[in-house]
Amino acid sequence: MTSSIKSVSSVFHDFFLSAKNLTSIKLGFRANMPLDLSLELIFHRLQWKRLRALSIQGWRLDSEEVVSLIRRHRRQLRDIALVGVYLRNGGRWRDILSVLHDEMDQVERIDLRDIDYADHLDLDSPDTNGYASTSSTSVLSVVPEPTLALPPYHASFNADYPFFSPCGSTRRSFSETTLERLRALTADDLGDNGLSVRREQRLLWEAWVLSSPGNMLRGRQ
Repeated sequence: MTSSIKSVSSVFHDFFLSAKNLTSIKLGFRANMPLDLSLELIFHRLQWKRLRALSIQGWRLDSEEVVSLIRRHRRQLRDIALVGVYLRNGGRWRDILSVLHDEMDQVERIDLRDIDYADHLDLDSPDTNGYASTSSTSVLSVVPEPTLALPPYHASFNADYPFFSPCGSTRRSFSETTLERLRALTADDLGDNGLSVRREQRLLWEAWVLSSPGNMLRGRQ
C-alpha cells in the first residue's frame, strides 16, 4: 500500500490544490498495515483556511510532521482524529499533545484511539497478523464547504470516563472538576515513556488536551 500511495502522490497534490474550500478531510488506511509514508507526500504542505475536521488513520509518522500539519490549521480545526497513528523512533507523543493543548484555538473534539509507537507495534505483531484493525479498507473522505488519579508518580485515568467511546472525546465527556484539575498538569506529567501507549493513558491525554485554558474559557461562553 505504501508504494501504491506514493506512486499517486502527484494526484493527491492536484486534487488538494484544486479543492480550496474543504471543511473536512478523513484519510485512513488499515491499522494492521499502516502506511509508512511522509504526510507531505499526500498533503504537500497545503493549507485549507476553512478546514474544521481532520482525521488520519493507520500511519507510521514522525512527530514533527504531525505537528506541522496541525499547526498549519491551528486557528480553524475543531475536530482532530489521530487514529492508529504510530510514531517512528525518535518521536514523542508528548510533543504532539503539547501543541494540541497549548496552541489550538478552536479544538472541540479529539480522538487518539489506538495510538502507539511503531517499535511497540512491530514488537507485538512483527508480521501484522492478528492486530485489530479499525478499518478493513483504505478510506478517503473529503467534504466541501456548502474519578481521576493524578501524578506525581504516574498519570492514569479511570472512573471519570464511564465507557470506551469509539468516537473520541469532547469536553462533555468529562466533568468540569476533572478538567480544572487537569490544568495543573504539564506534558511531562502525562506518563509518556516514548515506548508504548496504554488505553488509560490515551483517555487521560484526550482529557488533558481539552482542559487547556482556551478550551475552558470557550466552554463558559
